[in-house]
Amino acid sequence: SNCAAASEKGFRVGRRVLALIRHGEYSQPAGVPSAHLPYGLTSDGVARARQAAASVALFARQEQLTVHAVIDCSPLRRAWETAQLMGQGLDELERREGSRRRDCREVLALAERSVGPLANLSVTAIEAIVRDDPRHASPPSGWKRDIDYRLPYAGCESLAEAGERVATHLRGCAAELASTKGGPCQL
Repeated sequence: SNCAAASEKGFRVGRRVLALIRHGEYSQPAGVPSAHLPYGLTSDGVARARQAAASVALFARQEQLTVHAVIDCSPLRRAWETAQLMGQGLDELERREGSRRRDCREVLALAERSVGPLANLSVTAIEAIVRDDPRHASPPSGWKRDIDYRLPYAGCESLAEAGERVATHLRGCAAELASTKGGPCQL
């Protein structure tokens, strides 16, 4: 997941917008939850990240917004590559307007849900490990989509916990933007 901030020029002084851009397509082995896979973008993921940069630039131009110079992203490779391509694309599209180069800031709070020591294993393997561990009950059916279920190992988190981690970061971004020129931030 990526966080690009935009502040507006013109008649509506103080308006702020946070844009959330999901990473592009990446190489994900079949049956393996995305978690913290180390793979980069596919060629389609690269193309879509470039398209997203053009869409953000067009929106910013239409709404008279200036896109912030820093793009926050997860430290996962697919998110970092998406943020880099977004930044490069925005720089190229705005170069005529004398824009500065954008930086990407890796933020652990934006990483995908952690499944701790079970990261990068297949769902079948994860379920077998938990089932075979005499300390724990088998994961419930549909555990990956259960917002409150957390795998019973250190470092694992539920979808709700991961969501709150991301929301906390976004609230911090909004507060930071609001303090820069005194206006509220739309989430």
